[in-house]
Amino acid sequence: MGKPRHIDEILQDEVLRYSQVWEDHHLLEEAFSLGPSDHVLSICSAGANALALLAQAPASVTAVDLNPTQTALLHLKVAGITHLHYDEFIVLMGARTGRPRWHLYQQIRHALPDPVQHYWDRQRVDIEAGLLGAGKLERYFDGLRQSVVCPHVTPEALSDFLACESAEERAHQFERSFGSDAFRESFIEYTGQAKVAASGR
Repeated sequence: MGKPRHIDEILQDEVLRYSQVWEDHHLLEEAFSLGPSDHVLSICSAGANALALLAQAPASVTAVDLNPTQTALLHLKVAGITHLHYDEFIVLMGARTGRPRWHLYQQIRHALPDPVQHYWDRQRVDIEAGLLGAGKLERYFDGLRQSVVCPHVTPEALSDFLACESAEERAHQFERSFGSDAFRESFIEYTGQAKVAASGR
């Protein structure tokens, strides 16, 4: 066995894989029907499900993850929720523009455990860009948008597709907007196993 490594060293090697949770937290809330005496163990991921379950007011929520970068993200979100106004927090996360995000991070830095402080101190580029897009999966989806959707689908066609209300209308508009051979070929190439393994998950 190798020499045990300090959490600071592990954090520097890890990649933020998810900056957003892609599952529906309502399913968890309905399934668990939490009460004030319940103790919850949750996979951390990007922290949103753990926070949603905490909002149900159980006795406790413990979030764990094999990747310490994910728990570092949850620490940051908890500090932001605790010490920033709502409008500031959504700017820090990247949902809106506003005050410089690095300055907002400095306001909450004191509330982070030392290893988490040291990690985020080295992630200024991601913080300034907005953390909602910083995960490996989110970068993969952004690449899909830039290299597959934007070159082949006009903004107007995309808006028309998103405005569809029925399944039939949606299927018809999909064929009109996304049905070109060029789009299909680009999409298949981008979503192939090798690309997903290297860039997505």
